[in-house]
Amino acid sequence: MPFLRVLDNLISVYEFTSLPTPSSRIFSLPLSPSHVGGFLWSSDNQKLYFLDLPGYDSDMRITSNGLWYLDVQSGKIEKVANVPDPDFFLESVSPDGERILLMHEVPPGEAVAIQLSDGKTQSWITDIHAMLAGWQ
Repeated sequence: MPFLRVLDNLISVYEFTSLPTPSSRIFSLPLSPSHVGGFLWSSDNQKLYFLDLPGYDSDMRITSNGLWYLDVQSGKIEKVANVPDPDFFLESVSPDGERILLMHEVPPGEAVAIQLSDGKTQSWITDIHAMLAGWQ
């Protein structure tokens, strides 16, 4: 699995298959200025899902540019769904790779499952200390 380095406006992917000097590829975020607010690998490790947040990492978070993915082979970056609230974080990708779960980190607690094929969402209220125990 590649190693990531995330800076304002950039994602760097380092492949450690060519040690002692790993190869690297740099990808620009889709909107600028922006930064990554969390990321998860797809089940097959081909896509990197991330929340794109406007502004710089040091800026106060007011909104979100949504959930995006980076196809690490082709370099394609595409928006998956709108996620306007910047207080969500990426929790887990389902084992079948069809959904991603976001959790809200401030009261009231909320969980949102996003269907990755079409961006449709399902949400429900949770305790802010709720944790994913597994996918059914």
